[in-house]
Amino acid sequence: MGYVAVLGVRPRSDEMGEPEGDREVWDRLIRQHDRKVVLSLVALGVDRDRARELAQATWERLYMQHRDGKLASLELPGLAIRQARFLAIDSFRHTDLNRRTLALARPEVAVDAERQLLDRDQLRRALEALGACSPAAQQLFRMLYTHPPMTCADAARELGLSAERARHIVCEARKLIRQAIGDADD
Repeated sequence: MGYVAVLGVRPRSDEMGEPEGDREVWDRLIRQHDRKVVLSLVALGVDRDRARELAQATWERLYMQHRDGKLASLELPGLAIRQARFLAIDSFRHTDLNRRTLALARPEVAVDAERQLLDRDQLRRALEALGACSPAAQQLFRMLYTHPPMTCADAARELGLSAERARHIVCEARKLIRQAIGDADD
């Protein structure tokens, strides 16, 4: 169970500024829990530098909510991890991962231009098919096929699913991807 910190929330007025002592308490809580927040993001497949940026944004957001009187208590590190994961997923949605993935999907061996075009088209179709899947299916797929890959049972446990349900979701996603790639060959 996470540590629960109860901070004295006093209404903030422009004359008062920050309640005394709150910044020191926050600094201590951040030092205590920041590593767990960063590691939870790295486990999602976020690179370490970006994970640190998102963790910093998480702490800033939580501090502002506290300062504005919106948080009476904190369940840490759970609240910070949930907030950081929300920011990471939101950032995934707002970046053009498909374009970056397509740009990185260049074959190392020189092949004819037609084959390269077909490979890129298949990759584009696969990404579109994955994008049409539920957010849970996309997250599960990412956990299984990004570095370092997780086992289906571990990913299911992390998402709160049964292993059987996770395997079913992945099979359905693979089926959609195979269909999308198969259409490119017709």
